[in-house]
Amino acid sequence: MKLTAHETTGVGHVAYRCSSPEALARRVAAVEASDYKVLGWTEGDMGHGPSFRFEDPFGHVFELYWETVKYQAPPEDASALKNLSSRFNAQGISPRRIDHVNLLGEDVSEFRRFVETCLGHRVTELIQLDNGRMGGCWFTCNNKTYDLVCSEERGGGRSVCIM
Repeated sequence: MKLTAHETTGVGHVAYRCSSPEALARRVAAVEASDYKVLGWTEGDMGHGPSFRFEDPFGHVFELYWETVKYQAPPEDASALKNLSSRFNAQGISPRRIDHVNLLGEDVSEFRRFVETCLGHRVTELIQLDNGRMGGCWFTCNNKTYDLVCSEERGGGRSVCIM
């Protein structure tokens, strides 16, 4: 997670590291074949190499990448524990993982189509409202219950919750 200053709250983009260069190529091909907005390739950012960006139906930016640069502590700061990046953790906090991201959108069904088409995630749970609309949908790309959620937002906001 990278925190940056901004005049409003929100998320700059949601990034996923693909499992291989071939998986990245497959996902990029799926996004390019879809009807969703493609932003294209970046040269990378701190901690990762080139990435491919695109938007969901509500304007949230998603990013896919493969190449990763992991922090290597200098010998005097190296930890004896394999789960710590440095002895004194001078580089900031070390969360074990980010549990999930909850995005808000006006049409959860459309977000479901986006996630299944572009990201290849599967649905684990959903809320079907009495009026037929989908009120929320939970997705996973691994063995967790969910990694990504979309909840219905009828007030015109674009809020995000990262847990």
